Amino acid sequence: MNKWRKSFLIIWILFGFFIVGSTTYGYFILQKPDNRSQLLRSPIQQEEQVEKKQESKNAKASFNPLLIQPVHAEEFAEAQLHYEDLVNQWGIGAVYIPSSSIQTKILAGMSNENLMVGVGTYRAEQRLGKGNYVLLAHNLVQGGGALKNLRQTSEGSLIYATDFANIYEYRVTKNQVMNQSEGEVLDEPKAEETPLITFIGSVAKF
Repeated sequence: MNKWRKSFLIIWILFGFFIVGSTTYGYFILQKPDNRSQLLRSPIQQEEQVEKKQESKNAKASFNPLLIQPVHAEEFAEAQLHYEDLVNQWGIGAVYIPSSSIQTKILAGMSNENLMVGVGTYRAEQRLGKGNYVLLAHNLVQGGGALKNLRQTSEGSLIYATDFANIYEYRVTKNQVMNQSEGEVLDEPKAEETPLITFIGSVAKF
């Protein structure tokens, strides 16, 4: 765990103050295609149904951070060719950040392939609206990646995320580049603290 934390320079955003809802407008925004596919445009589902699907996908997903490796541009391009298959296999939600024009799918686990086409989840047990919901993605130095515009996210702006049962609304409280040794951004908040969502974009090789 500590080896992995030290191996990446991370750019992260911490979101506090969540609101749960299932408004038609918010769900429509999150179901919009991310310029590559019409996937995951399913109707709002029951929470029990969503939980079963997440558990099934999490059981097969990789959550070993030591297996994450920096990627080359060629590998990144190859992963895009399998975008639809990866989203269909691992998709468990979607996220939309208006202030930085980020719109992408949430995928179960943090395999290199998942981190190249969307944002992957850090823990199998994490759920939106609870604890610290950590999402990771690979970003290319020369541009590209689900979180390539992460630095443009404005503090105080809103972020919308869905697990296809509910809409979760977060407000940005911090956006900064962190030192690679500051792995505490992955920690769970204390019981009395507000639930968080944390985005981490690591830099891939040329």
